[in-house]
Amino acid sequence: MIEIPNEIVDHFSTSNISTLFLMPETLGQNSKVGEILREISEQLKQISTQDREYQPSWYKELANLHGDLDVDWVIGHFIDKAIAMKRLSLLNTGKQSPQIKPYDHPDLNGIELDSNNLVKLSEFDVSLGYLKRGSTVFEILPSIANSINSMYWALRILFRLAEQGEIRIRLDPLMVQESSTYKQPFFEMLVYGKELDWQDIRSLKEDRHMRWRPDHGWQQDVEFTDLVWSPRGEEIHFVCEELPKKELSGVRGSRYFHSIYIPDNPRFIHCDGSIRIYSTEEIEQRYTTHVRNIGKIGKRVKIFQTDFDIPAIDWVSLVSAFFVWNMDIEGYFR
Repeated sequence: MIEIPNEIVDHFSTSNISTLFLMPETLGQNSKVGEILREISEQLKQISTQDREYQPSWYKELANLHGDLDVDWVIGHFIDKAIAMKRLSLLNTGKQSPQIKPYDHPDLNGIELDSNNLVKLSEFDVSLGYLKRGSTVFEILPSIANSINSMYWALRILFRLAEQGEIRIRLDPLMVQESSTYKQPFFEMLVYGKELDWQDIRSLKEDRHMRWRPDHGWQQDVEFTDLVWSPRGEEIHFVCEELPKKELSGVRGSRYFHSIYIPDNPRFIHCDGSIRIYSTEEIEQRYTTHVRNIGKIGKRVKIFQTDFDIPAIDWVSLVSAFFVWNMDIEGYFR
């Protein structure tokens, strides 16, 4: 296994661009980071030219999954893994304080944090399509710790919904850049949903729950996705969680979405999306239990929250975008 020094993690973790695309420029730099990268690259080149039987087991496993391995891709893979583990470690501290990253940044002085470490979206200039405050650009916390663009499409919808009411978001602890050098990414993907049978949902008298496993060859990092509509008095609660494979739970985290629906006067009065972090013991317990029965195990780190009325059609777009790349969720809403 390749050990990634802290200097490398610190260098690449501030960017919202994939490490693989940043590496060529960094490798060419006459700097300590460039020197370390070149040393790691040489080590990998030696491994790649060895006879198959003498190659380390981790290298063989990567080759079995991805075929012929490019040296830069392997380095990027391990750097991204190290960054994701650092991200989850920072989120799992249990602190609720302005001192947690990135809220100790000077350009966030005076900003108010709620009990979930969320801040108001209205505190930022979003006129250019990103989160700017002072001379700094911040990023929303990604819903998948090792996929930094996993909230890209959902954030576009949150920008639009902000015209209807106050939205609170969680800032990523690592991706912080000077606005003068910031490069805004653009991704193309059609993310949408169509209305469910809302008459059926409004008439629920007991929990409606389901579980899906990804089709073979798709979402190989996901074990299953749980969903439940749960009537509670005059409300119906929607809960959905996407569970990673056991070996990835410490790198990826799970994606968790909760909403409150009012069926008599159809609208959603509350939404929140989170990363859920499980310990080794907790993930074992979670695998034997449906999301409707898991209680309080794991640590939920909220990414965003809304507490104003959202029409069903906008809600479907938001939840579909939050679970981007999950074909089971896409199929359910379509």
